[in-house]
Amino acid sequence: MQPHITELHAGQGAKVLERRIMPQMAHFVAPVFEELCREWLRHRSLTGEIGFRPDAIGRWWTRDQEIDLVAFDRQDALFGECKWSSAPVGPAVLRDLQSKATRVLELADRRARYALFSRSGFRGLEPGPDLLLVDLPAVVEDRMPRHPRA
Repeated sequence: MQPHITELHAGQGAKVLERRIMPQMAHFVAPVFEELCREWLRHRSLTGEIGFRPDAIGRWWTRDQEIDLVAFDRQDALFGECKWSSAPVGPAVLRDLQSKATRVLELADRRARYALFSRSGFRGLEPGPDLLLVDLPAVVEDRMPRHPRA
């Protein structure tokens, strides 16, 4: 906020928010969303809802490639992308993820599954046995405390 202190003192807080802060917000929120997606997967794997219980859940990257979420056991590997975008996720994101997953050579012998997490939903994709589609409300719902009904 320090660089904008003059504008803030002049009562221009809304202008600073709209022009300076909001355009940069995705840069700060996206890594948090990725961690929430990993937590969602951890929780769902414990309840058996993803079809296997991973031995490890994390990220994978090289100098020029990154996969937001990788989970695996001895038979299965799940590769996931977490998109904090205002546009719905479509088939191109899935194809890109599938291509990157082939580069994870240490998991090449496992059954590949995929998970797409999206702030803004999906278009042109259908969930299936090897494809999880998880939207923001589903991720957030997992974080909400559950209160017993009276």
